[in-house]
Amino acid sequence: MLDFKLIRKDGDIWYYEVYPEGRIEHASIVSFNIKTGEMNIVDLGTFDCAPRKYACKVLNKLEKYRKSGEEYPEKGMIAWG
Repeated sequence: MLDFKLIRKDGDIWYYEVYPEGRIEHASIVSFNIKTGEMNIVDLGTFDCAPRKYACKVLNKLEKYRKSGEEYPEKGMIAWG
């Protein structure tokens, strides 16, 4: 399970914390431009297992919101099996 939470808006660029299994102490920070879809990993977290993979999962989810025209969430969760 992966949680994400909006932490800052800077114009069209929104910043999210991304953390696995509720472990906020291992959070990564990603930025996403809600107009262009430009994505960046700002700070890679310290979770032992694949922090880049987790950050990319959230960025891909945000891109789906952008393409569909849905409202961006303040927070959310991604689960997979």
